[in-house]
Amino acid sequence: CINVGFFYLENHSIPQNLLDNVFTQSEQLFALPMEQKLELSDSVLTRGYTRFGEETLDPINQVRGDTKEGYYIGDEVDVQHMDPKRLKGPNVWPTPSSCSMTDEKCRLFRDTMERYRGEAIRVCMELVRYFAISLTSANRSNPQLF
Repeated sequence: CINVGFFYLENHSIPQNLLDNVFTQSEQLFALPMEQKLELSDSVLTRGYTRFGEETLDPINQVRGDTKEGYYIGDEVDVQHMDPKRLKGPNVWPTPSSCSMTDEKCRLFRDTMERYRGEAIRVCMELVRYFAISLTSANRSNPQLF
């Protein structure tokens, strides 16, 4: 990420079968009719479904919204401890009453996404540790850079 600002992480230890399940579950959710997907959106906490064109990553250079759909989750915080200013609160999960997915499929979606989120956080924390080690080493060898 020295020249382009991002990198592609390989051999990250997130199991391939979990990644495959994330894609399968995502395909099923995004295949729902739009009115059902919109039921899974929380604009206050920015959780759940976001539709095609809803977000703009680079508003200075973009005249249209991003060409993607998304589904966002965060730490699961119950309603009693909700803090919208800090985007803390409950996640939005599909239920048989909010969409045409069965109870079993809704549970599988949630379980898969929560498991993936946990694995991704674990990998991210490991990367942060490596970045810190790298910055500390670089700082000792060339203090003018920092």
